[in-house]
Amino acid sequence: MASVTRRSSRSFGLVAGLVGTALLVSGCSGGAARGGAGTGENAGGESVPFGASVEDWQAAFEDIEPMEIVFQSANSATAPSSEDQIKFLKDRIEEYSGGKIEVEAVFGDAIAANVEADEALADGRIDIHLLVPFLQPSDFPVSGEFALETSSARDSPVISGTFASMGAINEALWQETALMQEYEDAGMQVLAPMVHTGNAVLACAEPLTTLEDLKGKQIRVGPQAQFGQIEALGATPVAVAFADLYESLQRGIVDCMTIGLTTMVGIPGMIDLVPYIIAPVGTAFAVTPGIQVAGAGWADWPLPVQQLVFDSFAMADTASVERFVGVDAKTMHDQAVAAGGEFLKLDAEASESLKEHNDEMAAQWANSNLVDGEAFLANLEEAYDKWNGLMADAGYSDAELPDFDEWYDADTDFTAFEEAYFENVTKPNRPS
Repeated sequence: MASVTRRSSRSFGLVAGLVGTALLVSGCSGGAARGGAGTGENAGGESVPFGASVEDWQAAFEDIEPMEIVFQSANSATAPSSEDQIKFLKDRIEEYSGGKIEVEAVFGDAIAANVEADEALADGRIDIHLLVPFLQPSDFPVSGEFALETSSARDSPVISGTFASMGAINEALWQETALMQEYEDAGMQVLAPMVHTGNAVLACAEPLTTLEDLKGKQIRVGPQAQFGQIEALGATPVAVAFADLYESLQRGIVDCMTIGLTTMVGIPGMIDLVPYIIAPVGTAFAVTPGIQVAGAGWADWPLPVQQLVFDSFAMADTASVERFVGVDAKTMHDQAVAAGGEFLKLDAEASESLKEHNDEMAAQWANSNLVDGEAFLANLEEAYDKWNGLMADAGYSDAELPDFDEWYDADTDFTAFEEAYFENVTKPNRPS
């Protein structure tokens, strides 16, 4: 495994990619007191320590009345990430509650579309859901105002960077009371401020790695922030409905697309059209941000129910990021090679152009009239230094995504990341 060099000082631009999600969903008070799940109401019951045995959990549920929880996911039931959701958010909750909780897992947004899920959470049709707040900027002004202009992204080293980014941004976000208050006012409880959705890459029909290669190319984008990022590379961003994307690539209407690597794994045949997977170095493309919330029934749940649900979501989230840096990335690498493509890097000039654009966005966030962006950037910088150090101490590889042979190891032990995440993010914010 490659050695890790701790970055004691991060450039503003390296923070720029990631901080989009942070500002997108935070009120940015810098040193604000925690406003996490531990401050909410519950229906009583004895607290159960994090990491307790299944027997201890079941004992805590002996006097709790049976109940049903409805969990809705936008994923299909067969998507790779759905395996983790079933394992932790259904099977684990049902087992550890001794059968007192029955979880109905609903996939494909079958109960309510994402833009209507907040209403379903409020009226009890759904108990738990992953919201995408930039779709509803008027309903979630703190989250939504930034979402139309900012980027959420991660450090480019596939293991150490992804782990550090997930830890740092969630640790910082849990301290932002405006985020918690916005969802509390809407009758919801935050379970995870930033859910890992897989790093975004360029997937192209040709090996387009330089500014000259990309000049004038038509690239399908997702989040609004990607329009400016693609323009910074000299290409032309285009909006294509997801349902029309395959045909657009097949007919050559678009040359590339920006897409989350995990998302692409779940689309059969897509890799055959765009087998060149291209990642920037030292910065990143925007991803679609999501925030996991519970609905109006949360306050009426006994404390052990809240704790079991909260803990299980943390475990599902860490399992998801581990799947990304392991199974998903290897699957996509193998599929790309089989389709005649490969993992590639944007060259230094192109990566620097993207980074400069992200720097400019960061400067705009720092001068925001909506939040104290400057204070948040300082807070996030401190969290990043901490998490880069934790991941360096754990010895995780700092190789870039295209350097597959340097970072991929089927025997990589993720225990150090899990322990750091649970200790610094989960336990300080769990219901109590």
